[in-house]
Formats: sequence, structure tokens, C-alpha cells
Amino acid sequence: MQKLSAAIIAFASAAQANYLSGEVRSQEWFHYGKFVAKMQNPMKMGTVQSFFTYTAQDWPHGWNEIDVEVVPSVTENPFSMNIIWKDGAQDHNYATGFHPGTDWFTYTVEWTPDQVSWYVNDKLVRKSEGQEDVHFLDMPTQLMMNFWTPCWSPWNDYFDDAEMPWYAKYDFVEVYDYDQDKKEFNLKWRDDFNTFDSKKWYASDNWGFENNSSLFMSSQVYVEDGSLVPELGGDVCRQLGRHRCSGARRTPAHEVVCP
Repeated sequence: MQKLSAAIIAFASAAQANYLSGEVRSQEWFHYGKFVAKMQNPMKMGTVQSFFTYTAQDWPHGWNEIDVEVVPSVTENPFSMNIIWKDGAQDHNYATGFHPGTDWFTYTVEWTPDQVSWYVNDKLVRKSEGQEDVHFLDMPTQLMMNFWTPCWSPWNDYFDDAEMPWYAKYDFVEVYDYDQDKKEFNLKWRDDFNTFDSKKWYASDNWGFENNSSLFMSSQVYVEDGSLVPELGGDVCRQLGRHRCSGARRTPAHEVVCP
């Protein structure tokens, strides 16, 4: 995903946000490990559901990001795998011949000093090993999940917001530490999303990034029926008056000026 500095992000969000959606970030930062998520994608054209590691502490030259993204508009091969590093260089590929539809699948990223690997249902799909970008990924990162609307083709092809709101779902997340001496992964914790665990996660609020027409609001993320749910709603003006309720009513934490 493309991201900008805080000042530019704030400007870009105000200028181009047409929709409200959700994003969560881990409270903890991780340095190598294995990260697992069971995800269900609604297969809505012009959207992206993500599970990824990210930091840009030394902006713009210290970008460290590993992406799992489901992109329905890439109709033949919608599973996107990417490393973004240094000042925004990308090492990107799609999983050929895999189409998740609206079924549940378990996606895994393994990250060590020497390699990054992506798995679907424990089957290896891609491995990057011994390359400059892999060796550059040496900073602690957060683990993140979001649901958003890209602004470029082919990722936004066939987009039609008539049937919003839409819901991406995450059934569980597992985090494993990496033992560099033994070269093995050890389970650190698992979250089954029976509740929203604020010791593990927090929701992004009132921000977005370049080439994304959604604004992330904490009101757009909740736990329902054992799943974490980022909700992607209709246009900003309409959605601010029509938030879905689950238990206590959620209200926006910012003001949007609509034409």
C-alpha cells in the first residue's frame, strides 16, 4: 500500500475521502515472526482487504512493509503479495490460479532475516529469499488489518458503491516469535475475536493515505459473531448519519464538511 507522511496524509484524507472504513493496528511491535489470519473477503470490486506488517519510522527512507492483500478487481489473480522497502520500492507479485471468492482462507506470512514467505491454507505460494529488499526488512513493525478503496486501475476497476455497506471479516489472528538460534517459530498469542482486545489492538481514527478514497474511522471497526469486522460504508456525508449499531451506538470522532 502507498502511504505518506502525517502532514500529507491529513491533507490527502480531507481532500479525497468519499467513504468510511476500518483499520486496526497491533499495540505491540514485532521484529521477525510468523503472522497468520483467517480472512473472508466480500469480493466487492474496487476494494482491498489487507493483512500486513508496517513501519515507516525513518520516513521516507526506512519503509518496511510485507503485504497480504485480496484485490477482487484483479479478477484472474486477486491475491496480491508485496514487499515495500526503503523509500517505496516494491517487490510485488500475484498468486497465479488462486481465487478465494467469498470463502474463508488462512493466510500466513513468515518473516526472518533471510526470507519472506506467503502461504494459503499452509501451502507455500511465494518465497523471497536472500534479496536486498528482504535484508532491508530489519525494523520492528506493527501488524495491521484494513479494508479500503484504491484509486487506480486495475485495482479500482468495475467499482460500484450502490450496495454498500460492505464487510471484510477476520476469524482469528496468530502471532509467532522467531528464534534466530534455533530457526523456528513459537506461538506467542492467538486472538479469536470473541471481544475487541484493546491490549492487543487499537483502531485507526480519522486518517487515510494517498490513492485511497476511504477514511479510516474507529467507529467502522467492531467484533461481531466471533469475527473482527471492518465496515466500508457509503459516501462520507451519508455514512456519518447512518452508522451501523452493534451494542452501543458508534459515532464518528471527527467532523466532515460535505458539499
